[in-house]
Amino acid sequence: SANCPRRNGFFAKEGSCKTIFQCTDGAATKMSSQNDLAINPAAGTCLWKYLVPDCGLQRAR
Repeated sequence: SANCPRRNGFFAKEGSCKTIFQCTDGAATKMSSQNDLAINPAAGTCLWKYLVPDCGLQRAR
């Protein structure tokens, strides 16, 4: 899918620290962080923004 540059993994929505897609066999599941949290794609979780430099995003291409 357009949100899954590879079949499996976590991929950030372009320009967003709040939205990430978990891709499993090419199917994307949208995940979002709340309030002052940012996505940590390496762990597939949300952390406080100050703990995620530059939002720690792996950009989907």
